[in-house]
Amino acid sequence: MGRSNGKPYRAIDAFGRIVFFESIAGKKANDVFIATNTKGNEGYYRKRHRTDGPAIIGKNNSRRWYINGVEHTKSIEKSLENIQDPFEPSGKDFQLTKEAKLMLLILSD
Repeated sequence: MGRSNGKPYRAIDAFGRIVFFESIAGKKANDVFIATNTKGNEGYYRKRHRTDGPAIIGKNNSRRWYINGVEHTKSIEKSLENIQDPFEPSGKDFQLTKEAKLMLLILSD
């Protein structure tokens, strides 16, 4: 299965954190996580992935960032400190502004 409308799948992990996945998995495999989607159904999801914000958001709004399935939280959070207002004004799920997205692209190279 692929992405829905180009957006990652939003789910809740076992710790109650919001988690964004690249896609829903058709069957269980080693690179798959179990999470509960927004409808409350448990499902299998592929590696954590998101291009416009953090992959995991904790209950206290702490963020964890992944690029191609590899965690880069420290380097991304440090880079965001240099950008004034890195998140879109809506603030929904910490979507990045264009400037912050560009910084994320540079870090992913």
